[in-house]
Amino acid sequence: MQGGSAVSNATGKKHSEWFNRGYTNIPVADRFNASMPFMTVGAGQALCGTDGWTNDAIALSTDASY
Repeated sequence: MQGGSAVSNATGKKHSEWFNRGYTNIPVADRFNASMPFMTVGAGQALCGTDGWTNDAIALSTDASY
């Protein structure tokens, strides 16, 4: 399983790391931000269609444990 990481421009320290699952190794052209694993809306729609997804904040239950 491949993934990536993001490094702070200010400190040079790694602040996140991930493994890609499902659509592995997302091409840079399909990423919302080249250093992050999030797809653009256009790439997501091309891959999954336009039904059943959101580009808005998702509310968490007040009793969620995270």
